Amino acid sequence: MLKQSLLILFILTIIYLLDTSQSLALSKVAAGAATASAMLCWYQSIQNKKARKAIFRKIRELTALLKDKNGGFMEKCLSSSPDFIRNIEMYSNYTLLIASVCFQGYEEATFLIEKMKIDVNEKARNGETALIRAVQVNDPKMVQLLLNAGASIELRTKQEISALIVAITHNRPVLVDLLLKYGACINTKIINKGVQAMIDNCSEEIKTVISFHRAWRRKKNMLKILDAQSQKKDESGLSEKDGLIKDPLETLNRKADLFKSIIRDFM
Repeated sequence: MLKQSLLILFILTIIYLLDTSQSLALSKVAAGAATASAMLCWYQSIQNKKARKAIFRKIRELTALLKDKNGGFMEKCLSSSPDFIRNIEMYSNYTLLIASVCFQGYEEATFLIEKMKIDVNEKARNGETALIRAVQVNDPKMVQLLLNAGASIELRTKQEISALIVAITHNRPVLVDLLLKYGACINTKIINKGVQAMIDNCSEEIKTVISFHRAWRRKKNMLKILDAQSQKKDESGLSEKDGLIKDPLETLNRKADLFKSIIRDFM
């Protein structure tokens, strides 16, 4: 807008200097209007810069309070506009929740989620979530906190990187196990070839964790089938294709065997 007004002002100035006709007065009025418009745009741009500087200064103050852990962060947030706290990613490359993860601010993260009602799945400009950053900095306690707060495991960055992918590529079996316990996808029919190749090339420790969870999920599915059968009153209409057993006693025996197998897995 400012450039356009200056261009109009320049053109009208040329007309004013060259024009000797009766339209000279009109040229003067138009030139004055263009000058006023340019000045207004210039003033607005200055005000916008001042506003942005104030916002960035406030963000730096909040981040410094998080980092130093000297107190005052929660009070500063409460004294700020809730919309400002919830939309900091509009002005910065990160969110306050991600900053809390970086500085191990467990109380601050809980405060942001529960009191300030920040979305636990909010993303930075690059698509990163607090959960992905927590896995990246290898903080199981923060990962557990975020998962308990409802963080989505399957969200990805703009580079299609999920929390599970970060845990696998950084060789963090404890976090891989935790994410899988909360339902991270390892179904070979669903995950893409790149992720499967990553799993195939990961460390033996992580392969063991993934194999255990795949076996555990198969057993859980089988238990669901057996539960569905035991609750069915009329077994006469079942066929062999259903994969279910007609004899209730055999059903109970198979369930018992499965439970024993599951218990052995955790021993």
